[in-house]
Amino acid sequence: MSADATHPCIPLRHGRWRATVLPRLGGSLGRLDHQRDGHWQPLLRPAPADAHDPRQTACFPMAPFCGRIRDGRFVFRGRAVSLPATPPETHSPLHGLVWHQPWQVVERDAARLAIACAHPPGDWPWPFLATQVFSLDDDGLGIELSVTNSGRERMPCGLGLHPYFPCHAGTRIRARLARRVRCDTAQIPVGHEACAGFAHAPIHRLGIDDSFDGWDGELHIDDTAGIRTVLRADATRLHVYAPAGENYFCAEPISHEVNALALGETAASSTGLWLLAPGDSARLRLRVQLS
Repeated sequence: MSADATHPCIPLRHGRWRATVLPRLGGSLGRLDHQRDGHWQPLLRPAPADAHDPRQTACFPMAPFCGRIRDGRFVFRGRAVSLPATPPETHSPLHGLVWHQPWQVVERDAARLAIACAHPPGDWPWPFLATQVFSLDDDGLGIELSVTNSGRERMPCGLGLHPYFPCHAGTRIRARLARRVRCDTAQIPVGHEACAGFAHAPIHRLGIDDSFDGWDGELHIDDTAGIRTVLRADATRLHVYAPAGENYFCAEPISHEVNALALGETAASSTGLWLLAPGDSARLRLRVQLS
């Protein structure tokens, strides 16, 4: 069923699950709630009614790259690319290009919504089509983010999703992770070190902004109110942003290492960067549900 592409907030509903999507605000997810004992409980941080920045929402997409690029510059197949910084950043773009753009509704029914963002060539010289499919079922929410190279040249590509989870002093997380990515003061990777992951860690006090790899694709969140949430994704890298004392944290499945574009095409296989031929697509899937 078609829908009005200018709709500011599109509701989805299935059983005890409800969500809203904000296509015009960077293709963001506005909220995700589960009904328990007659009350709606947010599993992701809800966007305020007057939200004007995707960083205020429950989740936003990252494509065609994730994280930062040192100085916003890289070279791909002899082509020098320079991307503007994302305010308030002063030296680097952040989280790709599509989260700044309005998306259009492609397909809609009560529990499923497909939206798209066609990005023309510009500072990023390769045209591409990004799509997201949001779907509610008995178990929770699924998001599928994809990018298709709509140009005539091979294009580097990476994907990620940026969910915000509510937290308080009693919120703890569990995840199996093999390595932590060590970064410099500009949050650009400079190496790796072994880590034990998170074992019932108090996320409210962590105060971290770290990337990890060797992830098994699951993150468990335990709340003292008895709410147990699990994030699942088909990614082997996870970025965790947990500012100390805040009422939220971010657990971001990402397909490639931060700054992978600046490391060149020969490093693509080790950094997780995709090299899309014309017409090829890359996908990343995420689910949020109760444990």
